Amino acid sequence: MWRQRQPYAGGKSVLSRRHCGWAAGLLAAIGIASVGGSQGQRPVAAIAPPGYHRAAPVPSITPASRTPNSAAGLVPVVSRVGTTRPVVFLTMDDGVTRLPGTIAWFLRHRIPATAFLTDADISGDYGYFRRLQAAGVHIENHTVHHKLLRGKPFAAQRGELCTTSSRFMRAFGQRPTLFRPPFGAFDNATQRAVGICGMTKLVTWSVTISNGTVQYARGPGLRRGDIVLMHFTKRTLAELDLFLRTARRARLQPALLESYIG
Repeated sequence: MWRQRQPYAGGKSVLSRRHCGWAAGLLAAIGIASVGGSQGQRPVAAIAPPGYHRAAPVPSITPASRTPNSAAGLVPVVSRVGTTRPVVFLTMDDGVTRLPGTIAWFLRHRIPATAFLTDADISGDYGYFRRLQAAGVHIENHTVHHKLLRGKPFAAQRGELCTTSSRFMRAFGQRPTLFRPPFGAFDNATQRAVGICGMTKLVTWSVTISNGTVQYARGPGLRRGDIVLMHFTKRTLAELDLFLRTARRARLQPALLESYIG
């Protein structure tokens, strides 16, 4: 698909092509588990952001046979956080479009957030994300090249994850503890690679904000424990404002995801 790339300094937009493919949308992974929630809570299906996958998401519940098994070396998968506190979690993906105003927004509002970054998208401008990190945004792993991982050999998946973590350690001073798979798609090999590369959770989402709209997996309205997915785009500032309004309307406080599941 076409994605908008806007460097931090130049101000001009340059288009880069990343072909998701119709099949990639159908392969979008489903969120599996709540962490720390009440017993008996059903898993929540992750939903693809509008316009991000070309095909509509396929909502389903992961079968019991795919439930994460720590004994088998599979890290837990988190689509939302089970908590009694009135909190919600903002996450942002990729890093393609870098608006100067995004850093100013976080400095002004002091809202915690987690950025799952693709190294190939940001390696030419680590400085921008160091400034974002200083403004309260935690940096996590979203692979080197944003390739579809599901079905790929374990060694290839491990390379994408471990390489990113090592590079981010050098660039940002700490290794990622959380991982989000591109397109939300993963398999058992992905879960194994996450743990081997030093991360503790595989994170999907339960709410998306894209193209100026909010889409929910659990019916209308933001709920405590929801993990909200956004992307770094030319709409980032408007969508950050939309997130904040939506959270306040639901009487929820943005909280740092790593503080609850890191």
